[in-house]
Amino acid sequence: MNNTDLLSVKSQIEALLFAWGDPLEVNEVAQYFDMSIDQVREVLHVLQYEYENRGIRIQFMGNQVQMNTNQDYNQLIERFGYQQRKKSLSSAAMECLSIVAYLQPTTKVVVEQVRGVKSDGPIQTLVDRGFLREAGKLKQPGRPYVYKTTDFFLKCFELETLNDLPELIDRETIKELLKFTEIKEEDIELILGTDEETNEQKSIHEEFEENVGESEVDLSCD
Repeated sequence: MNNTDLLSVKSQIEALLFAWGDPLEVNEVAQYFDMSIDQVREVLHVLQYEYENRGIRIQFMGNQVQMNTNQDYNQLIERFGYQQRKKSLSSAAMECLSIVAYLQPTTKVVVEQVRGVKSDGPIQTLVDRGFLREAGKLKQPGRPYVYKTTDFFLKCFELETLNDLPELIDRETIKELLKFTEIKEEDIELILGTDEETNEQKSIHEEFEENVGESEVDLSCD
């Protein structure tokens, strides 16, 4: 195979790997391009060398090959993902998240008491996106779900523990408002697989500033 042919086939295989995403069988690539397996591997090794110090790499897995991200940048990608998921939250979801963060363990009823509006949608969104978890059910009629924040919540807002949450401006007013709905751990029937998770990350770079609206309870922070 001359240099012109090599360059052409190399570019085509590169495009195929990028577009396909999943691992490809080397022999299937060889059959498609009417090449021997050794010739395809030669092209792939050239690509692998060219991508060696870049954000994208060519990875062999037995008889398969795949284009994927350089593992050296996994943390960078992960942090960016946290920020994107956090930015996509609506103001209603952020209000619900703030309330649960400070009053947990708590129920949807308590969140709705503070906000003054129904909160089924925002709470379900927070559960689906990993910010909240169903920690158990309250031992009372109706057995409502009890919600807590997750490790992902801590990571996303760069908190080591819940103790690192900013102080509430009007914590005493909130306590007075909700004293009849305070939930103790012994009142929760745990759901299998929802034990307390391990806390990660170390510092906070963002503030929670949320005004709860109709309840007239200020959940903003300094």
